[in-house]
Amino acid sequence: MPSPDATDAATPSPPHRPQPERVLADAARAAFIPWGLRDYGDVLAHQHALHARRVADRIPDTWLVGEHPTVVTQGVRGSEADLLTAARYPVFRINRGGQTTIHNPGQLVIYPIVKTQGGLLAQAWLSRLLLAAVSDWLANLTGVATQLEKGKPGLFVDGRKVAAIGISIHRRVAMHGIAVNVCNDLAPWQSIIPCGEPERRPITLSEAAGRPLDPADLVAAIPAWLHSAWGYRRIDTLADAD
Repeated sequence: MPSPDATDAATPSPPHRPQPERVLADAARAAFIPWGLRDYGDVLAHQHALHARRVADRIPDTWLVGEHPTVVTQGVRGSEADLLTAARYPVFRINRGGQTTIHNPGQLVIYPIVKTQGGLLAQAWLSRLLLAAVSDWLANLTGVATQLEKGKPGLFVDGRKVAAIGISIHRRVAMHGIAVNVCNDLAPWQSIIPCGEPERRPITLSEAAGRPLDPADLVAAIPAWLHSAWGYRRIDTLADAD
C-alpha cells in the first residue's frame, strides 16, 4: 500500500478555483468505470492496483464510480472515539485525508485515479477543483445548490453535509475521492461521529431537492461531465478495471 501525502481537503487551500489544466498532468483521455454496488474492500484493492499502473503510465486517468454496502471508513485523522457503536459495520482505516464517514447504498462515490502536475499544493488544488466541479454538476442535474464552508471539507446544503471528500496523492497520482448522498439511508451516521462534528447532520440530494433522485441518473451523466468540467478529449467507458 502506498504511503501518500494524505491531508485534509481544506488545508492548504488555494485562493480560487483552479483550472483543470493547472491540476491534471494529461487530459488527452480518461477511462470511466461504473461499477454499481460493490464491496468497499474490493474497490479499495482495485484502487491500489490502478494507482500503481497510473504511476507507471500504463493506463490513462481512471475514474471509478459506484456504491457500497454499508461500511465505515476512517482517514488519517479518524480515531476509535469516532466509533459510537462498536463493530456494527465493517471499519476500514485508510490513507485518505479526513476523519470518519459512512458509505452505503444510495450514496454515489467517485474515485479519481488521476495523475497531477505535482507540487506542494497538488492535493489542495485537486480537492478544490473536485468540490467545485461536483457542486456545479449537481446544480445542473438536480437543481440543488451546494456550498463550501471554510475549513470544512465537503459540500453542504443549509449547513448539512451532502458530500464528503477525502483524497490522497502519492507519486503525483491521486486515489480515494468524494461521496455524494443521493438517496441513501442516513440512520447509520448515528453510529459514528462524522468528520469530527458530532452535531452536524447529513442530508441527501433527494431530501434537498424535495423529490426522489436515482444515482443511476447521475452515473449516466458522468462521461459528459468529465469532458466539460475536466477537459478530457476522449472518454472510454469500461466494464471493469482489467
